[in-house]
Amino acid sequence: RRLEFLAGRFTVKEAFSKALGTGLGKSVSFQDINCYNDALGKPCIDYPGFYTHVSITHTENYAMSQV
Repeated sequence: RRLEFLAGRFTVKEAFSKALGTGLGKSVSFQDINCYNDALGKPCIDYPGFYTHVSITHTENYAMSQV
């Protein structure tokens, strides 16, 4: 399940960077976006100036998220 977890977190960062309109690259790096679980266990993103709603789902072979 560790791979599924990591794949889900990757999709969150990718989706967030695309929602910003930049994608991952020079202006926003993978390390700039912090994905964590809040006190209720909901996934959240820590990025300066933004509050986002995040949804992650994954199976054995696929992972996807919505930001």
